[in-house]
Amino acid sequence: MHSYGDWTYIMRLFGKQRRAAKILLFLIDCVVGAAYAGFVVSFPALVVHLIQQPILPGLSTVLVILAIALVGYGLNILDTHLQDGLTQFTFDFRFDYIPVFSGLIFNWRQADIDSVQGKAVIDQAYEAIYNGGNDGIGAVVDNTLQAVRTSIQVIIVALVLGYFNPLADPDCGGNQLGGIRVAADR
Repeated sequence: MHSYGDWTYIMRLFGKQRRAAKILLFLIDCVVGAAYAGFVVSFPALVVHLIQQPILPGLSTVLVILAIALVGYGLNILDTHLQDGLTQFTFDFRFDYIPVFSGLIFNWRQADIDSVQGKAVIDQAYEAIYNGGNDGIGAVVDNTLQAVRTSIQVIIVALVLGYFNPLADPDCGGNQLGGIRVAADR
């Protein structure tokens, strides 16, 4: 990627077909991914709380913890499935771009196509399409979506960690867990 203009051109082309489906899938993936990240960060604190202050007796607490773990596992499976859907959109985009690229080449003069520079441009363009998952147009789209998704997850994790920060409430003396007072560390 050499310039901002190339990036915007690729992202605009990616959004041309089935835009609503791609945006909806990406937003759902962001929500599920953020929920999973929040779950991973908050699960240990929740388990500690359930063990220290059980809602149900003995074995029932273990079953509640296992049920919550299964919810987290389900979020992980759903997150992976949604990411696979986005990867399929990116893969399809690469191959949808081949006729666009070919149409542009057919508008060139034959002398330009046969020139060394013309052949180099054509080779680079085909490399960007066929090797797209590594460093071509597919990688540009994948990396952009991943950067946005990861940024949202970092914000969610920071919020969850801030909520469960035991030092957040000075009245509690460092023994607070998400607004719930826990046993002192003595």
